[in-house]
Amino acid sequence: MLAKNYLAMAVRTMKSHAISSSRWSVARATTDATWPECQCGIFRQATAIAAILQYYFMAKPGKMTVRGSRPRFASANGEHLTPMTLVEAIVIAIVEGLTEFLPVSSTGHMIIAGKFLRIPDDDFTKLFTVGIQLGAILAVVVLYWRRFVDPLREKNWQFFIKLILGVVPAVVLGFLLAKRIDAMLESVFTVALALIIGGVILLFIDRLFQKPQIREVNDMSNRQAFLVGCWQCLAMIPGTSRSAASIIGGMQQSLDRKSAAEFSFFLAVPTMAAATAFKLVKGFRQLSADDLWLFAVGNVVAFVVAMLAIKFFIGFLQRHGFRLFGYYRIALGVFLLILLGLGYLSNTAVL
Repeated sequence: MLAKNYLAMAVRTMKSHAISSSRWSVARATTDATWPECQCGIFRQATAIAAILQYYFMAKPGKMTVRGSRPRFASANGEHLTPMTLVEAIVIAIVEGLTEFLPVSSTGHMIIAGKFLRIPDDDFTKLFTVGIQLGAILAVVVLYWRRFVDPLREKNWQFFIKLILGVVPAVVLGFLLAKRIDAMLESVFTVALALIIGGVILLFIDRLFQKPQIREVNDMSNRQAFLVGCWQCLAMIPGTSRSAASIIGGMQQSLDRKSAAEFSFFLAVPTMAAATAFKLVKGFRQLSADDLWLFAVGNVVAFVVAMLAIKFFIGFLQRHGFRLFGYYRIALGVFLLILLGLGYLSNTAVL
C-alpha cells in the first residue's frame, strides 16, 4: 500500500509539474499497450513512469511511432526505431538474472516472457538478450572475487588453467556449429523437449551421485575440469540449460552439489563472455545511442537480480537438492508444448 501511494504521488507530480499533456498522453498510450487488460493501478502507474523516463531519455516530442499495435519510440533524428520499451527491457533483464545460473533454462523463460510482452523477434531483441549476459557474468565475479583475485596474488595458475580447460570444448564447438545452434534456437519444440528431459534427470541426480569425493573446486584435476566442460556443451541444445549441464557434469565427476554449482558459475564467466563478445562485435555497429541506454539498464538489472539468484540457489541447493527444479522444468516444458499445440506459440517464437 505504501509503494502504491508513492507511485500515485509520483504520477500526480509528473502530471502537474514535470510534463506536458502531450507527453502524459504518450505515457498513457504506452501503459495501455503494455497492460491492456490490467486493472491494477500500481502496475499501470509504474509502467507510465517508466514510459515517461524512456520518453525523456530516448525521444523528443513528436517522435513517437507505432509498430503494429504497440507504441515505439524513434530517436531524435527519426531514422532509428527502438524495438523494445524500457519496461520490456527491465522485465527481460529480470528473467535473465533469475534464470541464467539456475538449472531451469533461461531460453525457455525468454520465450514465455517475450510472447506475453509481445516483443518482436528481431535482430535487436536477440542481441539484447545476449548483451545483458554481461551483467549476469559480473555478478559471479563480484560474489566470488576472491576466487579470481587470490590466484593472481599468489601466482597460482591452477584455478585459471581449470577454467581454460573447461571452456575450450564450448568455444571450439560453438565456433564450428554457430549456424546450427542459431537454427535450433528457432524451435520451441526443441526447447520444450530439452526442458522435460533435463527435468527428469534432475529428479534423480541426487540419487545417482550420492558419494561425492570432491568438496572444493581447487581439488578438481585438470582432466575433470575438461570433462565438465564437455558436459557443458550439451547446453548448445536450446532448453538444456548451461547451468544444469555443467552441474550434472560436475556431479558425474565426483563433485558435491555445492562445488559443482560453483564451478558452473565460474565456467560461465569465460564461456558467456566469449559468446557475448562474439555477438556484440558482429552487431555493435547496428546499435544507436538509444539502444545503448537500454543495454545499460538491462545489464544493471541483470547484475542485481543475478546476485540475489546465485545466493538463493546455493543455499537452497545445500538444503533441498535438485528435485524441485526437476519438477519445475517438466512443468515449464509441458506448458510450452501446450501453448505450441493450441497455436498460441509458433515453433519459431524463440527470442
